[in-house]
Amino acid sequence: MFLLKADKSYVKWCKITDKDYQTGSFEFEPGWTAKTTGKLKEENFLGYFMHHTGGSVKSSISPINSQIMEKLSQAIKYLPEQNDMSIKVLKQMIKKFPDKKHYLFSDTAFFNALPLKASTYAIPHKLREKGLKRYSGYGLCHEYAWKTAVSLSNKKTKKMISVYLGDNTNVAAIDNGSPVETSMGFSSIEGIPSMAGCGDIDPMIVFELHGRGFSFREINRMISLKSGLSAILGKNISFLELMKTKTDESKAKEILCYSIVKYIGAFVSVMGGVDTIVFISEDMNVSMRFILDICSGLNFLGLKCKSELKGFGDPLELSIESSRIRSYCLWYNEWKIMYNIGNKNILEEK
Repeated sequence: MFLLKADKSYVKWCKITDKDYQTGSFEFEPGWTAKTTGKLKEENFLGYFMHHTGGSVKSSISPINSQIMEKLSQAIKYLPEQNDMSIKVLKQMIKKFPDKKHYLFSDTAFFNALPLKASTYAIPHKLREKGLKRYSGYGLCHEYAWKTAVSLSNKKTKKMISVYLGDNTNVAAIDNGSPVETSMGFSSIEGIPSMAGCGDIDPMIVFELHGRGFSFREINRMISLKSGLSAILGKNISFLELMKTKTDESKAKEILCYSIVKYIGAFVSVMGGVDTIVFISEDMNVSMRFILDICSGLNFLGLKCKSELKGFGDPLELSIESSRIRSYCLWYNEWKIMYNIGNKNILEEK
């Protein structure tokens, strides 16, 4: 399987099999598709990652046809620059390789199944009809966490909370495979403070800033790129860098931990309980101490974790036998997640 993801002026790629994967990138310039020819001789399946596909794409993985292309053209408005480039990459590859099978991987489609009560903002109904609702993100990640947890628990997992830990930390509640809540909203800004985004704030702050002379362009940049935990610390920092720091960054860690525990508590109430909590991180070695801090705030749920961990495998069971709640840790790799979710759906068509 050959996977592609548009990223600013580059196209990231991954050639992946059950045993191995190769990664790289192409600069998005005229003739870039010619560089893919040698890598695609034996590949029949091409997949394209797209951050935001609006509300009309219902499946995380979809064969690309004229109907899907029409839906994608309507979704450009939700993430204009990123979506426009993703569609250009997709069109050029289909033109270059018309005989291969092409698939869309949507990172928001999983959450299109959110209940109306969870996806609806308390704004005029006509605005919702125009697409102003909660779309969330990281749907592929949370869907992968669900399927993995079900497999690890021998299908005992029914009510699960999935926690992605990274530069855009977010939480999802999943009941019997269907999403029921998510911390992200219309955009990735809503919810838990990210490393650069403000997270939940009173919307009147936007108008207060505008009244103080800031343009809406400046405010947009401020709350999405110049805020978050980096702003609290007064320096740009990534999630993994934050996890490696010690006492001088403890305030930011406490704020992040507090917000995660708060969302988990709310989502447990929404589902009427929880039997599994899954943490996903790019580096479990660096994140584990923080994960245990989160778990200590969830003791009231009956979650009991191991006091000593011998290595950080993938997956890793964190909970002990006497715990009322199962807990697992998964390593985050976007290519691996796309492959695992898409593998069954696509290869069954052979």
